[in-house]
Amino acid sequence: MRNKILIILFILSSLYILWPFFNIYRFYIAVKKTDIEFFTNNVDWKSLRAGFKNDLEIIIDQKIGKKKSIEKQILKSLLGNDLIEIILEEIVSPENIILLLNDPNKYKDMLKKEMNDPNKNIKKKQNIKKEKFKLKGPNIKRIREKVNYVFFINLNTFRIDFNHDGFPIKIDLKFSPFKWKVHKIYLPVNLLISKI
Repeated sequence: MRNKILIILFILSSLYILWPFFNIYRFYIAVKKTDIEFFTNNVDWKSLRAGFKNDLEIIIDQKIGKKKSIEKQILKSLLGNDLIEIILEEIVSPENIILLLNDPNKYKDMLKKEMNDPNKNIKKKQNIKKEKFKLKGPNIKRIREKVNYVFFINLNTFRIDFNHDGFPIKIDLKFSPFKWKVHKIYLPVNLLISKI
């Protein structure tokens, strides 16, 4: 009886450990296929926006930090949270998260335009078609070169840390009721500040 319980516990814990890897694979396929519906249903948008808001506050402070002190005070009081909310509305969408993961340079350019004039860049939701994608098989050497870390950071949070087109990207998946969802994407803030 004890052996059966140990075997069942081993199987359950193995499945729990492998589950996020399977989800990362599904997210990868969704990014390559531009599957907006999958992203809409498998991302915790509230926590993702909160994380992006913190990163954007740092970026805006750094950009404003280059101004003279009087200009700084005026800009901070005028812009504040309103600017961040306008920018967040535009950049934290399934379409733009897919853009970030597929082409960080285009995402950086879009972020730069949004930072320079958020009101002018508000546009209708893009009509993005699903792309065709055929999995060719794992390129183990390339995976090893790009991925820095891929495993649990605690019992219900799984992290993948990788480099894509020279941009370090970290993504946390969190286990919410019977589903692994993207919880946070860490923007490479210092690198973005240097290029904006």
